[in-house]
Amino acid sequence: MRRTIADWILIALSIVVLVATGVYLIIAWGSIPDKIPTNFDFSGNVTSYGGKDNIIFAFLMDVFVSGTLLLCAAFPKSWNVPGKAKNNPETYIAVKYMLESMALLLALFLGYLLYTMAKLIALKSAVIIVFIVILAIGSIAPFVIPKFK
Repeated sequence: MRRTIADWILIALSIVVLVATGVYLIIAWGSIPDKIPTNFDFSGNVTSYGGKDNIIFAFLMDVFVSGTLLLCAAFPKSWNVPGKAKNNPETYIAVKYMLESMALLLALFLGYLLYTMAKLIALKSAVIIVFIVILAIGSIAPFVIPKFK
């Protein structure tokens, strides 16, 4: 399947967000406290703390998840497309855009989470709700927008 300009833009933005997050963590590493919040309740209160090495693990998870989605988007023969949709090329285009947009959205959200952890900013429940709504829209949009090519 040939890549379009939209594909390259989504892939490039995902990589830029991941690299920017990594560069920020390298620059800010000395100013990050040794004890950081790792869990919040829905009121934004910290419920548990951990060491700053949790930030490294969270960043690696961000790279792994976003990278896996981008890698999966590159191999359409590995997708489990059911029934009649298997013979429809537009289905494959929609799935590819869905995977690439989810990679970008997850890179942005997890990058934001890393920033809040590093700056000791309380995470508001509204941020999580907005992220879930945007992720749902981003994963459904390629299937609903007609002639999404």
